[in-house]
Amino acid sequence: MQTLATPQQEADKEPMQCFKCEGSMTNKKGTKPCKRCGGKGVLSGDFFTGLNNVIQAQIAEYCQKEYKGLLADELAQTRDE
Repeated sequence: MQTLATPQQEADKEPMQCFKCEGSMTNKKGTKPCKRCGGKGVLSGDFFTGLNNVIQAQIAEYCQKEYKGLLADELAQTRDE
């Protein structure tokens, strides 16, 4: 079951770096501020915060599942030896 983050937990998280300008705060030519982040270098808003939380949860779940599988394989291999 997934719990909702409190406002304090949200404040503790690092803001998501802009994926368009990669934090440089300017466009590709370096002449104008980035349109996606408004020249701040970080993305704000509920959509990006929620997206970041979903991605982190999926990555954590995948890593735990794969680690358990690798650990079981390693234990089976050491038992055979």
